[in-house]
Amino acid sequence: MPQMKLHLFIDSDDTFPGHADVILPQAIVKKWRIALHGPVTLSCGSSAMDARILYSRNNSPKLTVRLRQTVAHVLGIYSECRMNIRYTPQRRLLQFGPLLGILTDGIEKRTSHEQRFGGMTRFYTECHLSADAHGIRMFVFSPEDLNVQKKQINGWTYLRGQWKQVPHPLPDVIYNRITSRRIEAQRSLQQKLEILKRLHRVQLFNEQFLDKWQVHTALKNDPSVRFMLPETHLYAKWTQLKSLLRRYPVVYIKPAGGSLGQGVMRLTLTGTRCHMQYTTLNGTITRSNVSFQEIARHMAWRKRHYQYLIQQGLPLITSLGRSIDFRVLVQKNGQGKWSITSIAGRIASNTNIVSNLARGGTIGTVSHILKQVDPGQPKPTIPQLRQHALAIAHAFERQIHGHFAELGIDLAADKSGKIWLLEINSKPSKTDDSVTNPSNDIRPSVGKTMDYTCCITGFPQKARKK
Repeated sequence: MPQMKLHLFIDSDDTFPGHADVILPQAIVKKWRIALHGPVTLSCGSSAMDARILYSRNNSPKLTVRLRQTVAHVLGIYSECRMNIRYTPQRRLLQFGPLLGILTDGIEKRTSHEQRFGGMTRFYTECHLSADAHGIRMFVFSPEDLNVQKKQINGWTYLRGQWKQVPHPLPDVIYNRITSRRIEAQRSLQQKLEILKRLHRVQLFNEQFLDKWQVHTALKNDPSVRFMLPETHLYAKWTQLKSLLRRYPVVYIKPAGGSLGQGVMRLTLTGTRCHMQYTTLNGTITRSNVSFQEIARHMAWRKRHYQYLIQQGLPLITSLGRSIDFRVLVQKNGQGKWSITSIAGRIASNTNIVSNLARGGTIGTVSHILKQVDPGQPKPTIPQLRQHALAIAHAFERQIHGHFAELGIDLAADKSGKIWLLEINSKPSKTDDSVTNPSNDIRPSVGKTMDYTCCITGFPQKARKK
């Protein structure tokens, strides 16, 4: 199936030839053997229409396609851009694409375009720039912008230096970047997404937040990664926790559906009493000399609201006594295969029990963090971290239902040198403070997302030189 990346220009209806809707370079018409005796079907995303073709004898080395303005807007194209175009002769179908929609929440419609998406504005601007370089049309939208009945999304696209909200057809692919578990779980949204997948064949990746217990039980069934899992149980009664505390000096209690370190507790047993620490919105609360009965009452209250896991605490390697772990970003690449995009090291703060940036942790390149490991402690190698993360990604795909193309995998090494899996996150942070080497360049993870989008829509890109 012939395919090229071409420059698209939009001309007003007043100046466009009256007997045509699209003008193609003569070289393309000949090469693809597009017959001009009748209409062809133009499509972009869910939008399709019959159109009349003319060819241009312009011999400029920069091949361009010109669209009538009304036709371009039906296809969801509003400005000059680069786009992949392919032709299917048997169907007389000329496809523009892919069309990518990024689903999110918290869009500030009344603020300036520079802060349209809050802390995610820079990330989405990078997505626009990378999408254009890949020949992808991209827009950002929230659940309320989606109208399944009209097969239309009132999405935000980058036009003439600003984010503008304009109508788009349903996309070929949706990248789920919703940040709220509550919003993502809304029945109305899930029904809409199911219709898009089943009836309109829209591909949705990173479909949902992950439940820690479901991930643990699934990976426990996979012998290739089982040895990396700390002992973990779904909390049901106090005797479970008491038994775990007698076997491990430190035990963690985590919400099964938590994120950003919210709701995590750490218990340290000393004799018949406990040292208890737990995270709140205002920081970490520490209570010493807590009895088993007090902890049992505390857990009974918590369990009424959420499911909790109890997990073996690990003697992790440290920097100045602060725990170290590693966030490995694993993504599907342009060939649809799992690959390592980045590895960052994180050091927990003095006052918090988790290393999340939202909880005061610090982030740095893996090589920089490894240099800060306290003397006498074993250091994992970067190849070891890569190998473990890829094994986990492959096991995750084998064991977990759903379409995922991006995982934040948290690894840690204990003081004996063993590498453990702490957590898998399907919505790794994209805010500016999560970048280890801030610059004005497009971050590699964005380019890889666009590579994968082209891969799964049949618009493969040439491999980029590293």
